[in-house]
Formats: sequence, structure tokens, C-alpha cells
Amino acid sequence: MKIADKTLNNIIDLCDNNKAEDIVLLKLDSVHSYLSLFLILTASSKLHLKKIANDIIFDLKQKGFSFQSLPTERDFESGWVILDCHEFIVHIFLEEQRKIYALEELWHKAEKIKF
Repeated sequence: MKIADKTLNNIIDLCDNNKAEDIVLLKLDSVHSYLSLFLILTASSKLHLKKIANDIIFDLKQKGFSFQSLPTERDFESGWVILDCHEFIVHIFLEEQRKIYALEELWHKAEKIKF
């Protein structure tokens, strides 16, 4: 198991423990040359979205991971937070924004794994 796989599994567990909903992993490597994995999940409120994002950031920083950029209050207000974790990208949505942006439909040819 690669380090990224272990890290991703830890993040999925963290999201599940935080009661994130409709957690989906899209494996994009077969459809796109430079994208690998999207972890997509739904938060129940802006506060819940912020909690999940901050917990992921804290967990990764504890493991020595550095972020190029971090979400701002504006991102939390938008209802969609993106965390670029280099080998995978985490998309945390509120339900309404997830329906609007429909990443699973946009990347419908990618392998989809539900948790």
C-alpha cells in the first residue's frame, strides 16, 4: 500500500467519523492524464463543512503535509471547499452545491467507489 493510499483511507475514515454523507471516491486516472483521485462528500451545514475541512487539514498537517493554499471563510460560505492533497483532491460540498456542480456526472466515465 502506498503512503497516499493509507493517507486517503485515514481521510475517508475521518470523514465517516465526522458524519459526512454520500462519500464517493472517483478514480480519474483512466479518464484523465494528470488527475488521479477525487474524494467527494457532503456536509449537512456550513459549520459541519468547516469542521470536516479543518479536521482533514489538522490531520494532514500532523503528518507533515503542507498545503499550497487553505480554504478561506469565503470558501466555507460558498458551500464548496476543495483541498488539494497532491495525489488526491477532496471536495466537500453542501448538498445544494453538490447537485449544482455535479462532479460525478461531469466525470461519469471515472470508476466510482461509494463508502
